[in-house]
Amino acid sequence: MTDENSQQPEIIQPHPALKRLDRLVGTWRMTGGSPDSDRHTIIGTAKFEWLPGGFFLQNTGEIEMGTFKLWSMEIIGYNEPNDNFISTVYSSMEGVMRTYHWDLRGDTLTHWEESAKYTGIISADGNTITGGWRPFEGVQSNEGNTYDAIMTRVV
Repeated sequence: MTDENSQQPEIIQPHPALKRLDRLVGTWRMTGGSPDSDRHTIIGTAKFEWLPGGFFLQNTGEIEMGTFKLWSMEIIGYNEPNDNFISTVYSSMEGVMRTYHWDLRGDTLTHWEESAKYTGIISADGNTITGGWRPFEGVQSNEGNTYDAIMTRVV
């Protein structure tokens, strides 16, 4: 007698492209500010860790921009049709979910949303990311979309 329910479920593995994000795993300290200033008006931390199963990368962070403090949680997954990564961000700034996109090719990390894009370069030892946010053409620059930042791995 054959038991139709005795078949093992197919074990699905995370897409191999997700391995590109391994370089982000850890805790990072961020400092930065306006591109035309050497003052650090932005200070924060970001912690990247794989969720169980390895299908999604979680980024939890906090950023201080002057007297303003923001907390966020972001879940990043693979977007196969575009061969990049898409995320949903939940923040203390507003009660809506925001969609962002990520990509990591070689030593270049990009992160963008509808009006601005971050481009950073990862150091040879993998412990520093230097870059900045810039608004897309036609979008007005402000301190939330135009700043340089250095992220340094602390763990």
